[in-house]
Amino acid sequence: MKQGKTNLATLADIFASSVSPIGSQAEEVVSSRVMSYVKTVTCEYFSSNLDNVQIKPLAGGYGAAANVQLEIAGKAYVLRVISELESLLKRNAEFYAMKEAAAVGTAPAIRWISPDGYAILMDYIAGETLTIEKGKKPEIAFKVADLMCKVHALQKNPFCAPSFESQMEEFYKQYSQEDNNQAIWEDAISIIKGGASQLQNLNAPTVNTHGDLNPRNILVSDQEVYFIDWGDGTYTDPFQDLAFFSIMMDYDSQEEAFFIQCYLGHAPTINERKRFRIAKRMNFARLVLSGQGIGNQLSSDQKDDGYVLEPLREWSFYAKMFANDNTSLSAQFFWGQAQVALESAKALDVSDID
Repeated sequence: MKQGKTNLATLADIFASSVSPIGSQAEEVVSSRVMSYVKTVTCEYFSSNLDNVQIKPLAGGYGAAANVQLEIAGKAYVLRVISELESLLKRNAEFYAMKEAAAVGTAPAIRWISPDGYAILMDYIAGETLTIEKGKKPEIAFKVADLMCKVHALQKNPFCAPSFESQMEEFYKQYSQEDNNQAIWEDAISIIKGGASQLQNLNAPTVNTHGDLNPRNILVSDQEVYFIDWGDGTYTDPFQDLAFFSIMMDYDSQEEAFFIQCYLGHAPTINERKRFRIAKRMNFARLVLSGQGIGNQLSSDQKDDGYVLEPLREWSFYAKMFANDNTSLSAQFFWGQAQVALESAKALDVSDID
């Protein structure tokens, strides 16, 4: 999904969760590269030494960045370290998006960026990532919709703002070629291309989007909500963010209608209903690509025997497992998710909206 290495398929290490003082077990758990940035930020920002800092590696992601929690003088922060394989353009794009979002209160406040542009220190948000149960609460849905409005009002990212379609095509080109199951990739990218043409015909507007509002990228604290991980932003129809969030929250038709009206401030027009349905279909197809890509990468990393599918479940199973289980998921989970997402995309019809 990115130019160069792609977050959705380049897997980061899943770190341990125990808090350890720097200089003891933490150095065995955290990579030497991340530790070098811990030492740099400790010296440059805190003007302190390592003996006063505690570190907690943060788990649960499938991106190319590593996140660690630092605690010093009774205050907690998160240090995000971008992969050394990431391009300067993409690093600048992510940091720009984070800074703009923090300025309007949709992302944690930023305290420090490393001189080389690979690491960023931000406030730690005491809370948890969004669960399906919390995401279905009207007050949380309203807050997420409000934050989306603020994100979509931000200026276009000057460093990198690809369209949804071009980002998906980049992912497809990079990760589909060595997969024996070509049919699933072809079906998904065809749905995405067709949807892009439909949106163009409907004169869909384009805005700055977050691009990956899955529940693991949304923090909830004392009824406050924050978006994190800003590396997949696009310049596209705002309904792409809404549709993806709705899918990942497993919203039913009533919950979805409430969420859309919270965002729009009015009942959707026929044009808006069609655009949302098209975007939803495209985002199910997007989950086909990411599920197949992550499954293949996990299988390769774990040296599995090959492509083996577990019995398929309803979409709600995959949504709930991803949102509520903050552990590492299997290749079989993501392959199953991809198959069910494709069935869901094909089942959506726009022609019945009038």
